[in-house]
Amino acid sequence: MVYAVMRDTIQTSKGDYYQDEDYTETIELYFILKDANTRVRAEYEDWNGDVSNHEEFNFDFTGGGTHFWEMLDTLEVEGVRVYVKEEPVKGPGSEPVRVWKRALPGEGSEEGSEKDSDEDSDED
Repeated sequence: MVYAVMRDTIQTSKGDYYQDEDYTETIELYFILKDANTRVRAEYEDWNGDVSNHEEFNFDFTGGGTHFWEMLDTLEVEGVRVYVKEEPVKGPGSEPVRVWKRALPGEGSEEGSEKDSDEDSDED
């Protein structure tokens, strides 16, 4: 399991004038939940919006679970949500070895085969 710190940007003003779409971005991946939760809090510390006495500000920076914060109504006509998302990770050998039936461009010639074997030896 890895922990992805995510940021959603939510357009709060919809209509003909505002053409922007909601979007989600991955800020960073972490191996340990504590580090991911720390990054969520750091994103809040670095965010320059005012949340004092604001009804639309929600957060959870406590407990052993995943942390989050969100401000769904800002003066910039967009909301923001920062949170930890648990992502499963496949281990080594999880993809079976395959015999490829379709060559990549350039692999069909002798020159391409030599190039591929040279590249393979550089990775070792």
